[in-house]
Amino acid sequence: MKTLITLPDLTETDLCKTAEALSQCLLSPVTLCLRGNLGAGKTTFARAYIRAFTEDPQTTVPSPTYTLLQTYEGPKGQLFHYDFYRLETPEEVWELSLEDAFGATALIEWPEKGEGYLPSQTLWLTLAPDQEGATRHLKIEAESSLCSDLQTSLEEAFRG
Repeated sequence: MKTLITLPDLTETDLCKTAEALSQCLLSPVTLCLRGNLGAGKTTFARAYIRAFTEDPQTTVPSPTYTLLQTYEGPKGQLFHYDFYRLETPEEVWELSLEDAFGATALIEWPEKGEGYLPSQTLWLTLAPDQEGATRHLKIEAESSLCSDLQTSLEEAFRG
Protein backbone atom coordinates (compact mmCIF):
# COMPACT_ATOMS: atom_id res chain seq x y z
CA MET A 1 0.00 0.00 0.00
CA LYS A 2 1.28 3.45 -0.87
CA THR A 3 0.63 6.67 1.05
CA LEU A 4 -0.76 9.22 -1.40
CA ILE A 5 -1.07 12.19 0.90
CA THR A 6 -0.98 13.03 4.60
CA LEU A 7 -2.83 16.04 5.95
CA PRO A 8 -1.99 16.97 9.56
CA ASP A 9 -3.73 19.31 11.97
CA LEU A 10 -7.16 19.46 10.32
CA THR A 11 -9.88 21.25 12.24
CA GLU A 12 -13.43 19.96 11.80
CA THR A 13 -13.98 22.65 9.14
CA ASP A 14 -10.76 21.62 7.38
CA LEU A 15 -11.81 17.96 7.52
CA CYS A 16 -15.15 18.82 5.90
CA LYS A 17 -13.45 20.88 3.16
CA THR A 18 -11.07 17.98 2.52
CA ALA A 19 -14.00 15.57 2.17
CA GLU A 20 -15.72 17.95 -0.24
CA ALA A 21 -12.56 18.31 -2.36
CA LEU A 22 -12.04 14.56 -2.43
CA SER A 23 -15.65 14.02 -3.50
CA GLN A 24 -15.12 16.33 -6.45
CA CYS A 25 -11.88 14.73 -7.68
CA LEU A 26 -12.93 11.05 -7.46
CA LEU A 27 -14.94 9.29 -10.12
CA SER A 28 -17.18 6.26 -9.66
CA PRO A 29 -16.70 3.42 -9.19
CA VAL A 30 -14.60 3.97 -6.09
CA THR A 31 -14.54 2.49 -2.60
CA LEU A 32 -13.39 4.65 0.30
CA CYS A 33 -12.69 2.95 3.60
CA LEU A 34 -12.63 5.15 6.69
CA ARG A 35 -10.49 3.91 9.58
CA GLY A 36 -10.05 5.41 13.02
CA ASN A 37 -11.13 4.98 16.62
CA LEU A 38 -14.48 6.14 17.98
CA GLY A 39 -14.61 9.92 17.75
CA ALA A 40 -11.85 10.13 15.13
CA GLY A 41 -14.09 12.00 12.67
CA LYS A 42 -15.21 9.24 10.30
CA THR A 43 -18.88 10.22 10.35
CA THR A 44 -18.04 13.94 10.09
CA PHE A 45 -15.92 13.20 7.03
CA ALA A 46 -18.64 10.94 5.55
CA ARG A 47 -21.37 13.57 6.00
CA ALA A 48 -19.33 16.25 4.23
CA TYR A 49 -18.34 13.84 1.45
CA ILE A 50 -21.96 12.77 0.89
CA ARG A 51 -23.30 16.34 0.85
CA ALA A 52 -20.67 17.27 -1.76
CA PHE A 53 -21.41 14.09 -3.73
CA THR A 54 -25.15 14.86 -3.84
CA GLU A 55 -24.40 18.55 -4.45
CA ASP A 56 -26.92 19.37 -1.73
CA PRO A 57 -25.56 20.88 1.49
CA GLN A 58 -28.95 20.27 3.14
CA THR A 59 -28.88 16.49 2.57
CA THR A 60 -29.73 14.70 5.80
CA VAL A 61 -26.96 12.19 6.49
CA PRO A 62 -27.77 9.99 9.47
CA SER A 63 -25.09 7.67 10.76
CA PRO A 64 -25.70 4.16 9.43
CA THR A 65 -24.53 2.62 12.73
CA TYR A 66 -27.92 1.00 13.36
CA THR A 67 -29.25 0.66 9.82
CA LEU A 68 -25.80 -0.46 8.54
CA LEU A 69 -26.48 1.11 5.13
CA GLN A 70 -27.78 4.39 3.76
CA THR A 71 -27.94 5.13 0.03
CA TYR A 72 -27.83 8.46 -1.81
CA GLU A 73 -28.22 9.66 -5.38
CA GLY A 74 -26.08 12.36 -6.93
CA PRO A 75 -25.04 13.62 -10.37
CA LYS A 76 -22.24 11.01 -10.45
CA GLY A 77 -24.59 8.14 -9.63
CA GLN A 78 -25.35 6.21 -6.49
CA LEU A 79 -23.43 6.27 -3.21
CA PHE A 80 -23.60 3.49 -0.62
CA HIS A 81 -22.67 4.54 2.94
CA TYR A 82 -21.93 1.56 5.17
CA ASP A 83 -21.05 1.25 8.83
CA PHE A 84 -19.67 -2.22 9.60
CA TYR A 85 -19.20 -1.53 13.32
CA ARG A 86 -22.00 -3.87 14.41
CA LEU A 87 -21.09 -6.77 12.11
CA GLU A 88 -20.11 -9.92 13.94
CA THR A 89 -18.46 -11.74 11.01
CA PRO A 90 -16.93 -10.45 7.76
CA GLU A 91 -19.32 -12.60 5.71
CA GLU A 92 -22.24 -10.45 6.87
CA VAL A 93 -21.20 -7.77 4.35
CA TRP A 94 -22.96 -9.79 1.63
CA GLU A 95 -26.27 -9.39 3.44
CA LEU A 96 -25.85 -5.62 2.88
CA SER A 97 -25.69 -5.83 -0.95
CA LEU A 98 -22.01 -4.89 -0.89
CA GLU A 99 -21.51 -6.24 -4.41
CA ASP A 100 -23.92 -3.56 -5.72
CA ALA A 101 -21.71 -0.85 -4.24
CA PHE A 102 -18.63 -1.97 -6.15
CA GLY A 103 -20.05 -0.50 -9.37
CA ALA A 104 -20.82 2.82 -7.67
CA THR A 105 -19.30 4.90 -4.90
CA ALA A 106 -18.97 3.14 -1.56
CA LEU A 107 -18.06 4.85 1.68
CA ILE A 108 -17.35 2.33 4.45
CA GLU A 109 -16.85 3.08 8.13
CA TRP A 110 -15.17 0.36 10.21
CA PRO A 111 -14.00 -1.53 7.08
CA GLU A 112 -11.79 -3.88 9.10
CA LYS A 113 -15.01 -5.72 10.06
CA GLY A 114 -15.39 -6.71 6.37
CA GLU A 115 -11.77 -7.73 5.91
CA GLY A 116 -11.22 -10.05 2.98
CA TYR A 117 -14.38 -8.92 1.18
CA LEU A 118 -13.38 -5.46 0.02
CA PRO A 119 -12.17 -4.69 -3.50
CA SER A 120 -8.45 -4.25 -4.10
CA GLN A 121 -9.21 -0.90 -5.78
CA THR A 122 -9.86 0.82 -2.47
CA LEU A 123 -8.79 4.14 -1.01
CA TRP A 124 -7.93 3.84 2.68
CA LEU A 125 -8.45 6.97 4.78
CA THR A 126 -7.11 6.84 8.31
CA LEU A 127 -8.22 9.52 10.77
CA ALA A 128 -6.51 10.12 14.09
CA PRO A 129 -7.17 12.96 16.55
CA ASP A 130 -4.25 14.86 18.06
CA GLN A 131 -3.59 14.46 21.79
CA GLU A 132 -5.94 17.31 22.73
CA GLY A 133 -8.64 16.17 20.30
CA ALA A 134 -8.81 19.60 18.67
CA THR A 135 -7.53 18.54 15.25
CA ARG A 136 -7.31 15.40 13.13
CA HIS A 137 -4.59 13.88 11.00
CA LEU A 138 -5.71 12.25 7.75
CA LYS A 139 -3.65 9.76 5.77
CA ILE A 140 -4.87 8.55 2.37
CA GLU A 141 -3.44 5.29 1.04
CA ALA A 142 -4.13 3.02 -1.92
CA GLU A 143 -2.81 -0.03 -3.70
CA SER A 144 -0.24 0.93 -6.30
CA SER A 145 -2.63 0.25 -9.21
CA LEU A 146 -4.75 3.22 -8.09
CA CYS A 147 -1.88 5.61 -7.46
CA SER A 148 -0.67 6.97 -10.79
CA ASP A 149 -3.14 9.75 -11.63
CA LEU A 150 -4.82 9.87 -8.24
CA GLN A 151 -1.82 11.18 -6.34
CA THR A 152 -1.50 14.11 -8.75
CA SER A 153 -5.24 14.83 -8.48
CA LEU A 154 -5.11 14.77 -4.69
CA GLU A 155 -2.09 17.04 -4.51
CA GLU A 156 -3.79 19.52 -6.85
CA ALA A 157 -7.05 19.37 -4.86
CA PHE A 158 -5.34 19.96 -1.52
CA ARG A 159 -2.62 22.39 -2.61
CA GLY A 160 -2.57 25.63 -0.65
